Amino acid sequence: MHSESCENKIKNNLRFEKGIKSIETDIDTQTVTIVYDAEKTTEDAIIAAFQKFNYTARKLNEGEKVEKHHDSQCEEM
Repeated sequence: MHSESCENKIKNNLRFEKGIKSIETDIDTQTVTIVYDAEKTTEDAIIAAFQKFNYTARKLNEGEKVEKHHDSQCEEM
């Protein structure tokens, strides 16, 4: 995630996934924080939802930092 366009793509695609309650994105840290209803979806289903629009996602461990990808670009750029 490198731009506002990326943020919008993520939010627009994930908001229709069952069980998603909120989506927060942060370009600076290249992270997405999702609050979801565990009775309606799973972490694996959310990760698979990212693949539907050609993004890769994974769960971060507590305190883990994302290795930023400065050399890659969004498809819309």
